Amino acid sequence: MLALGETGVPVFIGATRRGPLDYPVRINSRARFNEVFGEPLSTGYLGYAVRGFFDNDGAYCYVLRIARVEGDPDEECAETAEKIFQNIDGKPALRVRAQDPGSWGNELNISVEGSPEIRTFLTQSGDAGSDAIHVKSSHGISVGTLLKIHNEAHEQWVYVVGVDRRAVYLADRLAHPFDKAAPSYVTAYAFDLVVWNQVNKERFERLSLMNQSPRFVSRVVNDESRLIRCQELRPRSAPEASQLSQIDACPLEGGADGLLNLGPEDFIGHDRGADDRRGLMALAEVEGIDLVSVPDLMSALEQSKRFRLRDVEVVQEAVVSLCENHTNCFALLDVPPGGDFDEVLRWRRQFDSAHAALYFPWITVLDGNRRVSVPPSGHLAGMISHSDRQVGVHKAPANVVVQGIVDFGSARRLA
Repeated sequence: MLALGETGVPVFIGATRRGPLDYPVRINSRARFNEVFGEPLSTGYLGYAVRGFFDNDGAYCYVLRIARVEGDPDEECAETAEKIFQNIDGKPALRVRAQDPGSWGNELNISVEGSPEIRTFLTQSGDAGSDAIHVKSSHGISVGTLLKIHNEAHEQWVYVVGVDRRAVYLADRLAHPFDKAAPSYVTAYAFDLVVWNQVNKERFERLSLMNQSPRFVSRVVNDESRLIRCQELRPRSAPEASQLSQIDACPLEGGADGLLNLGPEDFIGHDRGADDRRGLMALAEVEGIDLVSVPDLMSALEQSKRFRLRDVEVVQEAVVSLCENHTNCFALLDVPPGGDFDEVLRWRRQFDSAHAALYFPWITVLDGNRRVSVPPSGHLAGMISHSDRQVGVHKAPANVVVQGIVDFGSARRLA
């Protein structure tokens, strides 16, 4: 995973509110974690691990979000919230989806609004059959703009395919003559897309459904938005009916987290080729990482009906195997919660590898005024990152005060 270069670079694997699934994202601060993945889940340990990493002077890490993506029909799998918007013709015209899977997307609201009209007039008469018109001003008119050419006798809707100063070239020829003295007006239509939740709001103005337009909705939104993605559905409608129907505050629907009853297979994932890798297997060809931590393996043990101690061992064995196969990677293993010293030793004997270490005991941190017992691997990863930068990879991060903790966790017997 790691070519010659920096060391002490961990990947933390676990559950988050949002963010890309099965893809390691580089994170250089807690604020960046919240921006990409949302506020840490109170039911998991991933957020505490990332916090502990930066509390102990870790430079940067990667976070890989996992969820249940395949299962039986009665199981909750991760789904992306979406909504399909129709045009005036009543045909599906635009699919809007949350940027990534999760119930967070159900909190997004979408409004489709008409952009302010831009109106000009013909400076030369347009003959029937002509594919160009000449206007007083082409301001606000570009490739993909929807125009209404109209006077008291006729009107025609048409898309723009080219603009040269005040000459405007049309996708369809004029069906009627338009006399400049009538007068004949040219009105440019576009739409605005607004998306918001309780925290963020984005607005995209003067959009078009025509993919040749510089304001093509899918291109503009997908390049700029941090909340949604758009897909134009290309309905066959006359230009006058191709506008999106205006709608106010329509929520996206169908988002699901896929976190109920996670199983070991959701952590290990699969490798079906470069385009289909999930879970731990998504790290198969990732470079720049030399430490692997799976703090949410412990929350799955505590909460999921699909997890037993044996399943924790299976996932940790997969982590160790991955690190051994990459030779320059190291597994930071957490001991299951509540074990006393003898039980930890028994757990340790299950692993025989130079590419892994087991850390004990759990540590206690503050979450507001609440004391929480958490796995220690995130804090240790920060200490390793700091030691590698300050001294070198040859020095073990020993005899160093662990920052961000208030006590050690209590010992109980493993169930």
